[in-house]
Formats: sequence, structure tokens, C-alpha cells
Amino acid sequence: NTERTSSGIHFGWDRIFGTALEFSWVVKEIEIDDERSGKDGDLGLSGEDRRALRREGNIYRVDLNYDWQINERHRLVPGIGYIDFDLDGDAMAEDGLVLQLQHRYDLNRWRLVTKVFYEDLESDRTNPIYGKEREVETLGGSVTAFYSRPFGLENWTANAGVAYYEGDANIDFYDSSFGLVSIGMLYRFD
Repeated sequence: NTERTSSGIHFGWDRIFGTALEFSWVVKEIEIDDERSGKDGDLGLSGEDRRALRREGNIYRVDLNYDWQINERHRLVPGIGYIDFDLDGDAMAEDGLVLQLQHRYDLNRWRLVTKVFYEDLESDRTNPIYGKEREVETLGGSVTAFYSRPFGLENWTANAGVAYYEGDANIDFYDSSFGLVSIGMLYRFD
């Protein structure tokens, strides 16, 4: 069993100089308790190769979005970003481009938010187990519905959503998929 913890900060700037531009910067630190990558099994890896597989480090992400209000009910938010997994293990470190598109539909107390995204990440170092540099393309999307003031509760918003993504890597071991169904309540402090 390995415990993974993450902490970080998020800085956002909406409506930059009165425009529809939005900027977001996130940095997270990843810590792995008892990191044992490459140590188990009979892989015959050198100390340098095992260090190349370390998964601890920092993740940096920068996004620039444009909040385009089409009309009173519809908004389209295209965005571009860059993500850098600056991990201690050079074979695990990767960076690349993120493209995303969000659609927001508002109708009285309802809001529907649909989002699709694409990531293209690449490593600069050969993975010592698989003998090639990792490349991963990820495609995903989500749909979330929000309903304000449910049951007459002021400052509350109910929400429910579904999300799914699939990552296709040139090394089959790193192929991934993820699905999520969520339901919750949000409270806004005035």
C-alpha cells in the first residue's frame, strides 16, 4: 500500500482588464509515502533507473480561457493550457498541451455545464522498464446540472453530474479510463 498526498495553490483572474479573458495558474506538490517504483520484482534496474521512475514532485498548470456570451442563455468558453508534471523521476515527468471547450446554458434557476477536453502529454526520458518515452493522449468530457435555491433554501445550489475520460498511451501499461457520477450541494457565503 502506498499513500499519495497532494497540496497546492490555485490563482485565478477573471475578466482581465474588463475583457472576457480568464487566466488560471495551479501548482501542486505530490508526495508518495514509501515510494517503491522499480524496486519490487525481478526487473534488474540500476539505482539510476529506479530514480527515473519516482512519482513525487510538482505539477504546474496554466490556462487561458475566453468567456464568450453568445446570448442571454448561452455561453461558450474555449480554452488552451499547458501542464507540466515536473516529477523527480525523469521517465515519469511529462508536459504538454491542453485544449478545452465548455458550454453553459442558463434557464431560470437551472444551469447546465458541458465540457470536453483534450490533453497531449509527452515525456523526454526513456522509461527504463518499457524502453521508450511515454506519450499519452487523453480525451474526456463532463455534464453537470446545477439548480439554485432547492427546496427554497437561500444561498444553496444542488448539483449532479457525470464525467468520463480515456487516456491512450504508447505504452499499454499507462492506458487509463475514469468515470464519475456525483451529486451534491453547494453553499455560497454572501
